[in-house]
Amino acid sequence: MSLKFNILAGMVSSAWSALLGILVVPLFLRYIGVEAYGLVGVYGTITTMLVVFDLGLVATLNREVARASSTGSISMVGPLLHSLAVIYWSVGLCLGAVIFLLAPWLATHWLNPAGLSHDTVARAIRLMALVVISRWPLGLYQAAMIGAQRIIPLSMVNIVMATVGNLGAVGIMAFLSPRIEAYFIWQAAVAFSWTLALRLGAWRYIGCTVVGGFSWPAVRTVAKFSLGMTGVSLLGMALSQMDRAILSRLLSLDAFGAYVIAATVSGTLYVLTTPVFNGLNPRLTALVRQADMLQVEATYRTTSRGLASFIFPVAMLLVVYAHDFLLLWTGKPDLAGRAAPLVSLLVAGTALHCCTFMPYALQLAHGALRLTLSILVILIVCAFPVMLVLVQKYGAIGAAYSWLLLHCFYIVIGSLVTHRWLMRSALMSWLCSDIGVPLAISIAFGLLGRMDARNSGGTWRHLFVGGGLTVVAALLSIITSPRLRETLYRTIQPKTVPC
Repeated sequence: MSLKFNILAGMVSSAWSALLGILVVPLFLRYIGVEAYGLVGVYGTITTMLVVFDLGLVATLNREVARASSTGSISMVGPLLHSLAVIYWSVGLCLGAVIFLLAPWLATHWLNPAGLSHDTVARAIRLMALVVISRWPLGLYQAAMIGAQRIIPLSMVNIVMATVGNLGAVGIMAFLSPRIEAYFIWQAAVAFSWTLALRLGAWRYIGCTVVGGFSWPAVRTVAKFSLGMTGVSLLGMALSQMDRAILSRLLSLDAFGAYVIAATVSGTLYVLTTPVFNGLNPRLTALVRQADMLQVEATYRTTSRGLASFIFPVAMLLVVYAHDFLLLWTGKPDLAGRAAPLVSLLVAGTALHCCTFMPYALQLAHGALRLTLSILVILIVCAFPVMLVLVQKYGAIGAAYSWLLLHCFYIVIGSLVTHRWLMRSALMSWLCSDIGVPLAISIAFGLLGRMDARNSGGTWRHLFVGGGLTVVAALLSIITSPRLRETLYRTIQPKTVPC
């Protein structure tokens, strides 16, 4: 399947899921309040922290399926999928059991509820455990379908289940029970159905019926890469979640809920990034396997410039018009005032983080996990003390500043080290041209938007002007790239059929 169609399908799926997530938040706030919604953020923090127990199996399976698919031997990974699934289901059950048992302690000693009772929080955490068990194997089956480049059917399933999960939760709280417990019960049921649907899809595209049980030889062949990915997951989790882990301990649940809402807005940038990464990663892996280095560089740089041409203009819109967006979204002026500065800083940092997904895909394609681990260790050593000081002194805004500083450092150091070892020909051109030009264009249009945002005129007028600036900035970023112009020309050029 064409890379551009896979990326487009993934973007449609992610955009739909994100749109639903944005639309239902005001309804959740209406029915359960900001404090209870903070527990949804706690669930997100817990699941992200549990990524280390993935043991690198998702990335490993994705890579092995992509490599096998490039040589036409995809059915050979059937025993590996079966064996990793056994491990994955077992780990999910163990993690769920641990969370269930720790629920009273977490409700009393980790979180700081004000309006909710500790018993309510403990019940919600126990239900989070059920969601974890039901959803945990989902990533493994997604990895198999992404590795096989079957992103279009995967996206169709994800759209259906995301719709059921979000709208169903709203319906339950509106007509049955406006309680946080009802939300997590519904999410557990949807997650289990989602997992079963993708399990059927993964085995359909692998095309192999496993005879026999667990295969240690199949697991041993990928053990080294899986171990490396475990380290990557652990360090990546530490980088991405240290702010929430610290804030959830130091802030009230209400204040943490405001930070979660700001982080939700900044997380919408991953709507564009994740599909691009999911499409690029198996394609680069297959090209590296075929030793086609010229096509590796062309695909990598074109995709990087295309991503930056959309990410930075959208980020500019959210940074400049954060208050208008929050006010329109939540309908709560007080919440918009508290969260707007957080949104601006978190979005700026997240935009830079999104661009680092491209060098990471290049590292995975080459199997250069030692390089990935070295970069992450350097970042943690530098970032953790800075974040701790800023959070303790300034609270949530300090965490937002540290997130931005972290990714300013990340995109410069990480990209330079990656290209020096894996793609020397793009050592400076990737950072200065593929990323730097769209960033500079977006900053310039952002300054124009800043002047407009200071004028009175209403929320809708501000967002209309901001939307126009975003479109112009994105188009200018695209047309200033010879690679993207050529790609677009080939895409829209009518195909001639020989007589």
